[in-house]
Amino acid sequence: MDRVIEILRRLVLVTLWFVSGSASLMIVIICLTSDATEIGQGLLTAIGVLVAAFIFHRVLNWVVVKDDKNAPTENQ
Repeated sequence: MDRVIEILRRLVLVTLWFVSGSASLMIVIICLTSDATEIGQGLLTAIGVLVAAFIFHRVLNWVVVKDDKNAPTENQ
């Protein structure tokens, strides 16, 4: 069961970073190619998406991995 949880955790993290990275990149490209004067707001939004992804990454690792650090190893 632990192996399945680890696989799911990794899949969620890869999906999270792929989606948030792609969204941030699209926001930056749209802001730089448009004629809008609010380029700074778009760049801050892209940075906010990446920061939110990082926070979600840390929380997910904390929730899933926190029990593994205190668990006894199988060799004992």
